[in-house]
Amino acid sequence: MSKTFSKDLVEDFKSLYESKEHYDTIITVGEEPNIEQVYAHSVILCTRSSYFRSALSNKWAERKEGYLILSKPNINAMTFKIILKFLYCGVVDLEDLEDETILELLVAADELLIQRLIDFIQEFLIKDSTELLELRLGRMLNFITHNKQFIELKEAFLETIYSKNENTNILEETLHELIKLIRFHQIDPKEFVPEVWAYKDLLPDNLIEDVIRCYLDSDARPMYNTFLIRWGNFEIESVLINKEIALILTKWIDKTNIDDDISKGSKYNFKRLFRSSLDGLSSQMFHRICDNQGATIVIAKIKNTTLLIGGYNPLDWNGADEWKQTIDSFLFVLDFKDIRKGVVSRINHSHSKYAVFCDINCGPSFGEGPDFHILNNSYTLKYKAKSYSKMVNSHTLSILDYEVFQVESIAKPSIIENKQ
Repeated sequence: MSKTFSKDLVEDFKSLYESKEHYDTIITVGEEPNIEQVYAHSVILCTRSSYFRSALSNKWAERKEGYLILSKPNINAMTFKIILKFLYCGVVDLEDLEDETILELLVAADELLIQRLIDFIQEFLIKDSTELLELRLGRMLNFITHNKQFIELKEAFLETIYSKNENTNILEETLHELIKLIRFHQIDPKEFVPEVWAYKDLLPDNLIEDVIRCYLDSDARPMYNTFLIRWGNFEIESVLINKEIALILTKWIDKTNIDDDISKGSKYNFKRLFRSSLDGLSSQMFHRICDNQGATIVIAKIKNTTLLIGGYNPLDWNGADEWKQTIDSFLFVLDFKDIRKGVVSRINHSHSKYAVFCDINCGPSFGEGPDFHILNNSYTLKYKAKSYSKMVNSHTLSILDYEVFQVESIAKPSIIENKQ
């Protein structure tokens, strides 16, 4: 005779979740002024989420006074606690949550790789597709535009829109205010047809004509909805950096001041190519993935600190025992506690022919010192200032993980005066 006591099990894990007894993990969530520390058990997190399995591994996680330390500033405390309860108890109640919270929960679940929760939230939203159309139109259009990974939700929502053909005029009036805020002229021409053209009946004819005119004539200026155009915002697949850090790096690439607030977006796309905790420490693997990819940013987390150290290679990593010359490369150190106090170290022009070193037998390497050199099959970083100005005192640094991002330039749009 056998019996499964699943209810008892849920109650026990609920008690563990509420009491936090014997917790071994401290996660800091939210941003100033709404930062909060959440206590959890690593065995639960790692069992229920592959993201935490990597983030809390010995190769990546920071330890302090016996506790695993993790920071998730892009997830607010309320959303994270809902996810935590789901991981411990398998329970989530969406009925009483605000629309914004549900969407934030969906994005967070996607980032933390909790597929069952992703599926459940999408099911909940798709089930109420008629209500979505009437009550959540603006929010959902904006959401599915910026979160293209939720394909089922996008298709269900757009299908609902088109099933209400008899109310097209009402729908157009509802969309009118939202359409005025969309920078159609900034959309890449390659994306315009698949992303916008299919829904052209919902848009004003003069807008479509104006966008096409500007695509055909690169010197043409938009006449419809003319306002300041932002450089595109970006998404970053990373366990080391966030958008704020990436924006600082783009300013250093452009050799502008870290406090320069010219743009709220970025002129570059950051595409992750390599992560040592996933792809291994072999220099051969690094070159196999990162060679022939053009300009890249290398970022490493220094063990037992809140510091990041890295370098920008504006050229490429191809080569055998080869030095590459440039005056645009740089090294940097950033502190998560205050990223605006970051230090950038640019190549000394007299040493520019030793800016970047490329060889299959070593990982990313900058400068003749070597100023930044990740050893093959090792979490050891050699540092000795020579070709670049000095940033840190130690000659040998232990790192927890490092990532390499391809840096792709986004064409700078024209700045158009706001005539509205």
